[in-house]
Amino acid sequence: MPTWNSGSPIPNPSNSWSNVPIVSNVTSVRKAHLAELREALEKYDGHYHFFEGYTSGTELPDVSYSWTDPIGNIQPGTTHVRAVHWTELRAAVENANNHYHYVPDLSLNSNTLDLSVPGTWSTGMVAEEKPRKPHIDELRTSVGLLHSHTHVACCDSECHCQCTCTCQCQENCCSQCWWFD
Repeated sequence: MPTWNSGSPIPNPSNSWSNVPIVSNVTSVRKAHLAELREALEKYDGHYHFFEGYTSGTELPDVSYSWTDPIGNIQPGTTHVRAVHWTELRAAVENANNHYHYVPDLSLNSNTLDLSVPGTWSTGMVAEEKPRKPHIDELRTSVGLLHSHTHVACCDSECHCQCTCTCQCQENCCSQCWWFD
């Protein structure tokens, strides 16, 4: 059964964070923490992969982001980091989960991404409450998983045809199977 493995996403931000590690009751939440997470997530919008020489399309469904307050409107010492800022980041990570890619030259979809994002995020993010260490750590971990994620495109991932090729793959993949037997 032929499979094609992808490399890491392109573009791929560095995910370098300020104030590593975050220390409870010591590290102040800063605009930079929010900006770094947003920037890393925004770079994944429109990302693609190489599948052993074949280029995928961008992610499906489209993974795009929008923010209540543009980062330029958040002023240190004036604007408070609000719960909605962290809720939006969590939603953005969840939006990236379960995406997949179409590889045109193979006429195949990749498997979906399972980031294993927390089923429940750390509690405590309510209006007027400051983010805590677990909130930042969870988001950094999830974005880190995006940084290194890969996909697999498999010839028989959705077998619906009666091919005569040995891999019993999809109709649109049958013509390619003999290349890999």
